[in-house]
Amino acid sequence: MLAGAAEDAEEAQVMEALGKLMPPMAAFSYMILNLFDPPCLVAMATCYREMGSRKWGFFAIAFQAILGYSLAFVFYNLGSWYVGDVPFGPMQGIAIFLVLVALYFIFRPAKPYVKPQENVHA
Repeated sequence: MLAGAAEDAEEAQVMEALGKLMPPMAAFSYMILNLFDPPCLVAMATCYREMGSRKWGFFAIAFQAILGYSLAFVFYNLGSWYVGDVPFGPMQGIAIFLVLVALYFIFRPAKPYVKPQENVHA
């Protein structure tokens, strides 16, 4: 998990225990979750204030939470299947579906912007 960076026997025992505690793919997906999770409480309060309404502030925080969990889910399930820890199953199918949905939202064509016309009364 820590790339075998032990310098003595005691550190090697700690690294071996850590490797048994959490498989490498679980540790990697946990890091992904922490990268994309909502920030601390102060940052969330600032987000509410800067968004101008509680609705948009809640949406921003919920979006970050869902994005973080979805990315961790995809990396854990597809990564575990790729390295051979688990066979292909329904969770890997759900992960592939999430990847396809993300690709759709990334590559879908943008709707053209139409400038609203002003009502001019003659």
